[in-house]
Amino acid sequence: MNIKKLAELLEYEFECHKVFVKVNPCGTIPSGNSEFIVFKIRLKSGTKVKHVNGCMEDIKACLQCSVFELWQIEEQRYLLMSLYPNGDNSLMPILESQAFRETEMQIPVVLGYDIVHKPFLADLAELPHILYGGATGMGKSVALKNLILSAIWKNPSQNVNIVILDIGANDLDIFEGIQHLSHPIVKDEITGVYVAGEIVKEMERRIKLTSNERDELPAIILVIDEIASLLSNIDKKLFQKFSNAMANLLRRGRHAKIHVVIGTQDPTKENLKIASDNITASVAFRCHNHYSSQAIIGQSGAENLQGKGSMLYVSADCPAPVRIQGAYAETEELESAISRVKDSKHDMSNKFVIPEMQSDNPCDFAVTDVILDDTLNKEFAEIIMWTLSQQTVSANKLSNKFHIGNRSKDIICRLCNKNIVSEQNSKQARNVIPNCIDDISDEILEFLSKYGYSGETVSEAISKRIQQK
Repeated sequence: MNIKKLAELLEYEFECHKVFVKVNPCGTIPSGNSEFIVFKIRLKSGTKVKHVNGCMEDIKACLQCSVFELWQIEEQRYLLMSLYPNGDNSLMPILESQAFRETEMQIPVVLGYDIVHKPFLADLAELPHILYGGATGMGKSVALKNLILSAIWKNPSQNVNIVILDIGANDLDIFEGIQHLSHPIVKDEITGVYVAGEIVKEMERRIKLTSNERDELPAIILVIDEIASLLSNIDKKLFQKFSNAMANLLRRGRHAKIHVVIGTQDPTKENLKIASDNITASVAFRCHNHYSSQAIIGQSGAENLQGKGSMLYVSADCPAPVRIQGAYAETEELESAISRVKDSKHDMSNKFVIPEMQSDNPCDFAVTDVILDDTLNKEFAEIIMWTLSQQTVSANKLSNKFHIGNRSKDIICRLCNKNIVSEQNSKQARNVIPNCIDDISDEILEFLSKYGYSGETVSEAISKRIQQK
């Protein structure tokens, strides 16, 4: 059957499903020993993309195609079709390829194969952080394994160090013992908070170095699987410390060769609980609904993905979602590959090492939830002083005053934890609590004093508000 007749058949098949489209043949794309037939798809009046996606699998089965995929470039949609399989999605052929060995990427990460079965790589050094999200069992843990193995495959420990938080699971235990690890794989929340704090300290140290000095240091990759589960199981003090550390790393880590990789099932702001605005690269596996897809990649589409490992990737360089089939390796292949990495020689002289936590008491390293970054400390002190002079405060009001965007919600929670503002009552603004300096804790007074606000200044701010009543 020629391509024009095939286009007419496709229109008929869609119409049988009450989906009305115009299909125009565009030509073919060679791929290995086979080829893809490419059609341009135009939706007719009343037809939506979700209608097309809803019948793709049925038509694929009816036509007995091995490949039948929608592909979008800017505003134009294409349909790729092949009667022959597009090859397997093995990870190791990519890692062992000449192209991977010779790539100029600093930290190449294998995502998988694009729609015409070409290996798709991203440079973590350029991203600089990435979020993996999607329903359970759709491929997040496999993707995280691929990322870690890719990062260490051609980079010895003098170039890349890894920190892994795999709390409540054992998916990433396969990497225990590699020379790249800065700390044994973290399996509990308290150690996770401690480790995050130590990475922030290293970031602060590195930022003070010259660019040449930083260039000699290894990149640090912090990998956190199921971060929402971690955050839901820690108390307020530990949560605040961890949240502050993560916000700091996401905001400033790129200046210190520190990269954060997060995996979670449903990364809505309510579940993620950390400011994720600085994560500009995301991978979405199949989601339960378009709301989850929106939370991961900023738009719907991931809810229509079919099969394990199927993903949509977006980044600053790829603002339109790229459809990728995730690479995969059997456990035996991974174990063999990791053994090869372990057997290679490593220069440990510049390795970032996190010392073992000396106490099981979280209060020993989490006495306060004040952010380690001095700039943010000054900002928080200023916010407290301004708040004390107000009758009520809301996240929007705070954001407009200090231009801090979504961080305002986290700061409102911190003010509440410090008894500066009241608990949330519906969507109403929160009342400011202190009516005199005695209503403010010694911890906060000491903190304010450190940043130039005396007790007299604090009393004046409160008096200003009281007089306005």
